[in-house]
Amino acid sequence: MPNDRDFGIVTMATTADSIVRSCALAASVRRHHPDWPTTLLTTQPTAAVPGGFFTSIVHIETPEPFGGDMRFMNKLVHPFTLSPYERTLFLDDDTLVIRPIDRIVRDHFAGRALAINCQRSPRDGNRLGTNHLDPAVVCGELGTDSCWNTYGGGHMYFERSAGTPPALAAAAVDVVLHERELYERWSGQTIVSDELALLIAANRGGVDMPTAPDFVDALSLRLAESVRFSVTTSCYRWPDRPWGQSIDDVAVLHFCSSSKLAANYAREIHRLTGLRQRADRGAKGVLRRCRHDLRRFFIRD
Repeated sequence: MPNDRDFGIVTMATTADSIVRSCALAASVRRHHPDWPTTLLTTQPTAAVPGGFFTSIVHIETPEPFGGDMRFMNKLVHPFTLSPYERTLFLDDDTLVIRPIDRIVRDHFAGRALAINCQRSPRDGNRLGTNHLDPAVVCGELGTDSCWNTYGGGHMYFERSAGTPPALAAAAVDVVLHERELYERWSGQTIVSDELALLIAANRGGVDMPTAPDFVDALSLRLAESVRFSVTTSCYRWPDRPWGQSIDDVAVLHFCSSSKLAANYAREIHRLTGLRQRADRGAKGVLRRCRHDLRRFFIRD
């Protein structure tokens, strides 16, 4: 990958806790790709962002286009208009890079207008859970044998030459705004997800997506309590990993939903940045991490 401003990492933070997480993400990128620039998009004052983590900080004007249950749609607006790079890998603030990702970007993402890592779900497959499409519904209505579905989440690659925003992003927003019933039917949920909106638009438009089965692992709180990892040593251990082909190829961990509160994630954030999320500060934070350790002790093999 080039080491100039042609390519860079972008993330977004709108709360104090998300700024803490985004600093840990930036530190993890720097550990494995010290020459890659990183940019934070934030609604918070620049002074609220600790120095030394980002190459640049871009302020998001408020009010944002979407709020309430539509707030995740802002991820299909701000990165495209505010990224300073010709080619951008957007990573959610609740991700950590644990291994180099240049090969994945080069081999699976480069040259695509807009892409997220996917898997093919067969028509007779089950919906895999929250933030996944229902393949029976999607394939049934499209008349296909399989459909693109979520694999890992927490990321998005795009190239500025595709337009701002790319047509696929505009189509995804349009699905949620004007075809909400279809969105809920295909996704099997009322929660609005930028990733699912993108996949609905991609499936309807026949847009090809990359498939790197061990690029990102998305962890719930329960699953996060089962893993051991280190950004510095590229260690990632999970004896009962229920998917994928090679855990040694996983390059990004996505602490989605409640796993943002996993104590091992909190400790890694602190090791990388010296910062803590609100729930991890003071005596209450110490007690919470101790409870986590006890749970790990009693559920270990």
